[in-house]
Amino acid sequence: MLTQCPACHVRAQLSDSRSGAKVRCGECGCAYLAVPAGGREGRRGSRSHTAKIIVVVAAALVGAVALPLLKHTIGWGAPAEAAAGDETRPPVEAGASTDSPASTEPAAGLPAKGGG
Repeated sequence: MLTQCPACHVRAQLSDSRSGAKVRCGECGCAYLAVPAGGREGRRGSRSHTAKIIVVVAAALVGAVALPLLKHTIGWGAPAEAAAGDETRPPVEAGASTDSPASTEPAAGLPAKGGG
């Protein structure tokens, strides 16, 4: 069987009986499990790559759904035109009715402005 060192990628020819055995690379000294080159290790790497792609795509989808909902919920990104065009009411004095315009006379029990 042909095997390959995972550290330095040097290939070595071993007997089939050594498959799955712990071996040491003659080039760099790295210890590894002997598997056929391009065998199980190649498939495992492919699965790992596929899993990474799935995680990235899932994260992108969650972000694409969550960010607009978050913006709507907490009011991020309100258009400047809409905020500037909103009608605003002047502040109402304490004790004044909100149904009619605020009077210029002081509320009962409060001193008149400028007087003492």
